[in-house]
Amino acid sequence: IERMIGLFINTTPVRINCTEDQRVTALLQQVQDAALASESHSHYPLYEIQGLSPLKTGLIDHVLVFENYPIAEAIGQAGETDEAAFAIRDVGVFEQTNYDMTIVLAPGEALSMTFRYNAKVYDPLFIQCMEGHIKEIARQILEDAQRPIASISLVTAEEKQLLLYAFNNLTYAELNARANQLAWTLREQGVGPDRIVAILTERSLELMVGLYAILKAGGAYLPIEPALPAERIRYMLTDSGAEVLLIQPGLDPCGFEGSVLELTERGQAQLEANPPLTIDSRR
Repeated sequence: IERMIGLFINTTPVRINCTEDQRVTALLQQVQDAALASESHSHYPLYEIQGLSPLKTGLIDHVLVFENYPIAEAIGQAGETDEAAFAIRDVGVFEQTNYDMTIVLAPGEALSMTFRYNAKVYDPLFIQCMEGHIKEIARQILEDAQRPIASISLVTAEEKQLLLYAFNNLTYAELNARANQLAWTLREQGVGPDRIVAILTERSLELMVGLYAILKAGGAYLPIEPALPAERIRYMLTDSGAEVLLIQPGLDPCGFEGSVLELTERGQAQLEANPPLTIDSRR
């Protein structure tokens, strides 16, 4: 096969099921066994798998690539032998997939991880948070691979400091009450399952309240970094189909035509009883 020319890869859907008390090593072994068992089906076309699913092409929205053959390095080393009549320098390789999110893992002296994403779909802040969470998970696994899955925390040290100290003037009860209040306001705006709420704010207490409230209302959130160009923000608001925008006071809504709610108590429903809401609760 080394002397053949062509693209010898195929995208294989992977489903991982685990329990809270399952240990990390057991889960890794389970994933490895499942991968080996499915090897005989690896040549089954992805489009046929998607055709059998009610989600069709939406079955997979991201791809994980494990590059165990470093193409760029191999090309760069091709002209380094004594027999070579030419040298290859300044090798650059550009790869692109049809997915909005591609994570590339490459082995070496250190395992490298590269995030390639559609900037019109994913906000850079979201990618940075995901990177931090992956590193935090890896750190905990390296410390103790026998730990149960439920003991792994996504929260990074920086986020812990933010939660414990930057927000220490607000108790959880107060945070919950403000999130409930905003969640009811969002529901009055029609927010519920399959509804996207954009949130345009810097990292702050209001961001935490907004995200928690959107989840309580049953919607999905789209965080937008205020430092992005106005044109990019307008595109994200339009392309996402968001009908409601939560915004930090003083920021520009960039011509958003839907409902705009400021992340202040004045912009929220004033419910005397403030009935409690839980995440994913319904009307």
